[in-house]
Amino acid sequence: MKDETKTVSKKLKLELKPNLRAAIVSSILSSFMITIPVGFSLSLVINMLVMGAFYSKTRLNAFPPVTLIVAIIAVLLIIIILFQIMNIRSRKYLFYEEEAEFYEGFLNTIHKTVPYSRITDAVLTRSVWDRLFGTGTIYLVTAGMGGLVTSGWGRMGMAGGGFAMTYIENSEEVYKKLKADIIRISK
Repeated sequence: MKDETKTVSKKLKLELKPNLRAAIVSSILSSFMITIPVGFSLSLVINMLVMGAFYSKTRLNAFPPVTLIVAIIAVLLIIIILFQIMNIRSRKYLFYEEEAEFYEGFLNTIHKTVPYSRITDAVLTRSVWDRLFGTGTIYLVTAGMGGLVTSGWGRMGMAGGGFAMTYIENSEEVYKKLKADIIRISK
């Protein structure tokens, strides 16, 4: 008897990717908040090590030159932004007849497959930033997860994990379509 393996062909219903323009501008702004204090601190340490400020009797020369601070901040900013762009470009969300697949990451990759029957809720959030760019974030909550939590700043997050699809264009229409498919499958 021949061993026949059954190949299941899945029909793709929807493919989503983040809006790169919105994600990149957001990444640049958030990167500034990280790189300025880190770059300034790193430039102080480098200046103290290179210029010998640790051993000098006077601390008058302990402050690093502006060019060193700007150079370190610029290098850190470029590295962080490039990594964030590569990470965002690698995100992809595929929706089939009965399941969804999520791909994220370019150095450390994540691939998750979730049957619609395990998805218990979908939540759409649109911050001011999202409305400016015409995007939104769609959270999918699966069975066995803690569910959605709200921080003091009104930001939504997943307790215990979950799926957050950020910077999705036409998020309201996508949300309604996903919600209809999830409800249809789970009944």
